Amino acid sequence: MRAALLSVSLIIGSQTAISPALPAMVEQFSDQSRNAVESLTTIQCLPIILMVMASALLAERFGKKRVVAFGVALSAIAGTVPLVCQDYPVILVSRLVFGVGIGCLNGLAVSLVGDFFEGQERATLMGVRSSMETLSTAVLSALVGVLVAFGWRWAFSIYLIGVPILAAFVLLVPDPPAPAREATDASGEKAGHALNAEVVGLAIFSGLICMVANGFVIRVPSIVEGQVMGTAVEASLVVSATTVSGTVAGIAYGSLHRLLGRHVVTLACALMVAGTFLCYVADSVLALGVAGVLLDFAWPLVISHVMNMVPERCADGAATLSTAFVVAATATTSLFAPTALNVIGAVMGSASLAAPFAAYAVMTACLGVWWVVRLG
Repeated sequence: MRAALLSVSLIIGSQTAISPALPAMVEQFSDQSRNAVESLTTIQCLPIILMVMASALLAERFGKKRVVAFGVALSAIAGTVPLVCQDYPVILVSRLVFGVGIGCLNGLAVSLVGDFFEGQERATLMGVRSSMETLSTAVLSALVGVLVAFGWRWAFSIYLIGVPILAAFVLLVPDPPAPAREATDASGEKAGHALNAEVVGLAIFSGLICMVANGFVIRVPSIVEGQVMGTAVEASLVVSATTVSGTVAGIAYGSLHRLLGRHVVTLACALMVAGTFLCYVADSVLALGVAGVLLDFAWPLVISHVMNMVPERCADGAATLSTAFVVAATATTSLFAPTALNVIGAVMGSASLAAPFAAYAVMTACLGVWWVVRLG
């Protein structure tokens, strides 16, 4: 059951795996701008943000298992549409529908782990779930690199992975246990439908951490080539190294949580301060690689720990809604990560592509202090 439940995260990690096919797609859709074609890897974030919140309400009506199964099925169907139709407008719509499917299962895939497991086992599985997302991105991206040799449309065949995942999930994962009876406040209203201040704080904290991590992945190729540190190939190796680091972090989270408890996040913030500052001062591809490894090892620890905390810190009966809210916050800040880089650079008045990471070093240090003081 554990493997079937965690395998759902492989679909979540597949969102940007078609990136290696973009050069061929840009050439194919010569009547579209490069930005329009490249947006096919990110456009699904818009419906994901909306559906992550809606999925909590859908789960109340239809049950978590049904909503997740629907999300996996919809993702698999919409994801493979380009295999049979290569018209840009159709592909664009299919990516939006794909995002609806991912949004249906994204937050619920996390909350289901909290439903079935407790204590250290839940902490360990939260970390493994996170590592499966990053591992999926790395493996499926490599597979796409092979498939594009037969034509760019075959890159979208990776979403057929949803078929065995759906079968395993439906057959092996039981319906989650019934939630605890919702608490009521003095006015008799259900408290379980409310987000408390601590969950909102955790969502903002997680969102800012994800914005920093995504900022590195977005900006590092431009830093490498713009500052003549190396080639695009070397830049891609840096990004690949960060992916491996993130996978290791997810697997290691359970042991680190057992050893450090809540201070696993304190450690993660310290690593992110070091990573962002190193990115700011880096003068070689090797230095950027070390920065990337530090950053991508750190942020999965934060996300895994926050997701592990939510069921314990949220209002009674609000675990699903609270988890969805945190996931939506991380998706939103990730979507606006490129804008944040440009705005921070403009405010700093610096032409250096690495300048925003000096601000990010200060910000992550402040977040680390907040963590120790506010939640310690």
